[in-house]
Amino acid sequence: MCIPSIYNTGCSKKENEPSNGGTIKQGTLYYSAADELIRYDFQSKQEINVFSDGDHYRISPDAKRFTWYKNDFVNGMTRIQIHNLSNPSEYHQVTLPYVLEQTPQFIPGTNNLYVALARAEDGAVKREDLILFGNDDNATTARIPHVKDFAVLPNGHDLVISAEALNTQGEAIGFALAVIKNFRSENEQQSFIIHEYPDYAQLPTNIAVSPNDQQIVFTYSDHLYMVDIKEGTVPKQITQSRFRETNAAWSKDGKYIIFTGNVATQADCGEIRIIPSHPQNPIPIPEDGVNNEPVDPLQPVDTKGKVIHACGSESFIWL
Repeated sequence: MCIPSIYNTGCSKKENEPSNGGTIKQGTLYYSAADELIRYDFQSKQEINVFSDGDHYRISPDAKRFTWYKNDFVNGMTRIQIHNLSNPSEYHQVTLPYVLEQTPQFIPGTNNLYVALARAEDGAVKREDLILFGNDDNATTARIPHVKDFAVLPNGHDLVISAEALNTQGEAIGFALAVIKNFRSENEQQSFIIHEYPDYAQLPTNIAVSPNDQQIVFTYSDHLYMVDIKEGTVPKQITQSRFRETNAAWSKDGKYIIFTGNVATQADCGEIRIIPSHPQNPIPIPEDGVNNEPVDPLQPVDTKGKVIHACGSESFIWL
């Protein structure tokens, strides 16, 4: 198979022991809670509202900017706003002639390039295309058809995609988690397949790359899986529960994975959970406690000792 180039809440408290030991006392976390961009400090346990005029925010890897978008379905356009994180009233706006399906991601090491998922150009039902664009209106420079999800590696040069491969007639010939190396260079691109899947519905989502560019974590069949970024490797399940785990991200040192747990709706709302990043066996995720009480020592809590929640947070940034 060829890869195209780019030119709920819980029900009740579970009587299980916590899945992990220890607590986390340092670091800063950014995430979305409905229409609010939140900054959480692990030491003080304070949640601070950074911005609330948009939704589904995404923070740049250097935590200097953030972005959000608003679709104009009538005209088939999207308005994207890129803000200065330290001064949110300062922002730059980009308009694209597409309807986006996901908040644009920043490309590490650049100040003017972004990647996002837009509705499929060929009109395919429930399909998205990956687009690469810049700071100017209508500045789309490249497109990959039928990409379900993606993540840019921290090196800023390589791309992991979960995609449907098409032949020259536009027919599906396979489905895979794959890597495109040097994806911004038309002449230097190389690609390889990490793992193949039987159909589009089973392709991984919510892909996040480790800080050392060596592994990815993603949601598959409602739970978190991990795999090395190597050709022909087999993903390993790392969480299990009655519900769904989604929107995973890595701690800065790569020792932990943070995610939204016990998700039971498409809005991806749930308690924020943390697990060690390389468990030997899948970690059972306890169901939510009563009255927002934590059920795991690694769960971040507020100043009153209550768990904190994410809603529609397409990604966490943990510094």
